[in-house]
Parts: sequence; C-alpha cells; structure tokens
Amino acid sequence: MKFVVRDDLIDPITYSIAEIKYKGILEHIYNAGHYCLLEQIKSLTNGRNIVKALEENNLIAIRTFNNKSKYVALTQTAMKYLLLRDSETDYSDMPKNEINITRVNNAPSDKVLFSSFLRFELITLGRFTSKAKLIENFKREYLKSLGFSFSKYEELKDSEKKTSKSIDELNDFYLKFKDVRDSIKTEQGNDIDDAIRHKVELLKSDYSNIQEKLIEQTKIIESAMEILNYVEVCYDNSKLLVSYDSEKFGLNIIILDTGNQMSPWEYMRYPKSFVEKGLIVREVNFDIVSYSQNRSESLLKNFCDNLDAKDKANEKMLEWEKSKGITRYFRKTWTVTPSKSDRKYEPPAVYLKNEGFWNRFRLINNVSVLTETYYLEKHRNFAIGEDDSVIKQKDKESIERLEKLFRNS
Repeated sequence: MKFVVRDDLIDPITYSIAEIKYKGILEHIYNAGHYCLLEQIKSLTNGRNIVKALEENNLIAIRTFNNKSKYVALTQTAMKYLLLRDSETDYSDMPKNEINITRVNNAPSDKVLFSSFLRFELITLGRFTSKAKLIENFKREYLKSLGFSFSKYEELKDSEKKTSKSIDELNDFYLKFKDVRDSIKTEQGNDIDDAIRHKVELLKSDYSNIQEKLIEQTKIIESAMEILNYVEVCYDNSKLLVSYDSEKFGLNIIILDTGNQMSPWEYMRYPKSFVEKGLIVREVNFDIVSYSQNRSESLLKNFCDNLDAKDKANEKMLEWEKSKGITRYFRKTWTVTPSKSDRKYEPPAVYLKNEGFWNRFRLINNVSVLTETYYLEKHRNFAIGEDDSVIKQKDKESIERLEKLFRNS
C-alpha cells in the first residue's frame, strides 16, 4: 500500500496512523457533523482500542455534556487531515498551528450534538453516508427520471473529443498535402483534395450534431440545480435527509428529531415545494428518527390521524361528486364561479376545504419510525428546566459550575 504522508499538515506518524487505520471512522464522525457519542464508537468492534488510539494521537477530544454523558469531537489535527490531505497546496513554509481550517465548535448546542448523534447512528446502520453523497445520489436519480443517461453523456463527450481530434489531424494532413500538391498529377491531386475536404465537412457536421446533443444534455443537468439546492436547504436548515427513487417517482424523507418537531401539515410543505420546482412525485415516504420513543410515536400518531382525516375528506368529496354525476378526473374543467347554466359543477366551500386537505396528504405512501436510536434519550437532561433545549452547551456548563459552587459554599 502506497500513500503520500503530508508532514506539512500534521505530525507524519499521526498522519500515517490516521490514513492506514482510522480513515473510515474519522470520515464517519466528520460526515455525521463532527461529533458522536463516546458510547457509539465504543459499541463498534474493537471500539475501546479505537477511542484510545484516536485520543492518544490527538485526532479526537472527549468532552462531557449534561453532567454525565461523554461525546467525541474531531480535533483540528483530524480536520486538517480530512480536509487538506488531497490539497495541492504545500504548507511546508507555514507553521502547522497557523494553517487555516474549519474549526470545530467547542461548545455545540444540544441540537447540533443530537443531530450528529442521529446521523452517526444512520451511518452505522447503512442508511446514510454523507451530505455530498446524498446530493449526488439525488442528482443521479432525478436525471434518470428525466431519461438522462450518464453513460451516453460520457460517450457524447468522448465522441466530441475524438471528432475534434480527427478534424485537427485531417487539417494538418491537408496543410502537408498542399506542400506537395504541385508534384502530384492534376486529376489525382484534385481527387485527393476533394476527398480530404469532403471528409472534413462530414466530420464538422458530426461534431456540430454532437455539440447540439451535449448542449441539450447540459441544459438538463443545469435544470437540476434548483432542486439540488433545495435538497441542501432541507439538510442544513430543516434536518431532513431527502432521497429520490426514479423508478417509483418516490420522495423519501428522513426526519431527524433533535428537539423541535413540526406538524405533519408543515412537513408536507417540502414535497409540495419539490413538485413546484419541477420534480415528479407520485409517492412520499417518511422515516421518523428520534432520540425519544414517545416523541417518535407521537409524531407517527399525528401523521396517522391526518391520513385518516384525509381518507374521510376523500369520502365526502366522492359523495358530492357522485351526487352531481361528475368525476375528479376532469377536475380542471370545473369552475368555482360558473355561469348559471353549469352551476351544478360549482364545488361548495366544504368540498374545497376537504379537497385542500386531501391534496396536502394524498401522496403519502408510508410513515415509519426507526427504533434503533431510542437509547439516545438517556443522554438528554431536562433538569435545568423545560426550555433546556434552547440553552447552549457553554451556558449549561457555566450554570453547572455555579450550582457546584453554591453546593460547596
């Protein structure tokens, strides 16, 4: 096994140890959000030895939160290894402690910690890899749903390159041919001249056609950017991991519950936004991932209640449609403010209300919960008060020091 040791970044021995033995676990912690529970690593095969080695080589720091629980945070040494190992910049002339790199927050909030803990658990379960991979997979599935083929796209790019090269070679040959043109019999020379020109024109025509196809394919790729940006917004701002199934046109959403839940009605605004941005969605599946069994089951019940209400709304709509002898298949031909001659097609207010509710939830195919993360609840601490979730970790530590001071006074 050969690899380059970046001794311009960190200690060469530490770099070698990270690269050979702990690259995978360091990437998992990074992709989870820079943190994970100490317990989560220790539960892995040979976990205790992994923790010991990472700490001894200054690749992780072990910290305490909520008085009792310990978590792991990546150090700056680990971040330099992970983020700069493939960099072409040579930092040999710069002191290692002055190398500019994203700093890991030393006082993360509970929400930041628990979103990392949940993502780390999903990584170990094979349900998540990284933000970059999530977006890349969504892009591939979305383009596939549009009939885009990456293999054909690469073939077109390869053909463009080869055709351009052939044109250049023929033009070079033609220039050389012109140098000896006078020494060739006129009739034979004309035939060669015509053949070269004809071949060049054919190649130019092929090249033009290839470029047109590439432009069309590139436009399809560019059209995906708005949707992919929204996938990133869902990840960063709403703690939603969104994937897409091009075969079923299915939108799959993992809800990371870190303390602030929304209502099912609010969660359904995300599929609605994807549809408005041009994504074809025929079904929506939700997975609820929470540190708390009660919170998971409560949200699941809310979804089920809304789905039951959706079915009842549908029944009431069907009753009205049957009474009028019309079908929802032609809904777009109905009018809310018709002339007197076709007033029978005007849906009443109660129908419109039921229709709005039905439309909001009709795409939901399944809602499920992930039970493997319930053990995280024991690491939550609400002793400070009901608003504990909005108090930053550094503030909690200050409160804990004050409480200890008062107890000892």
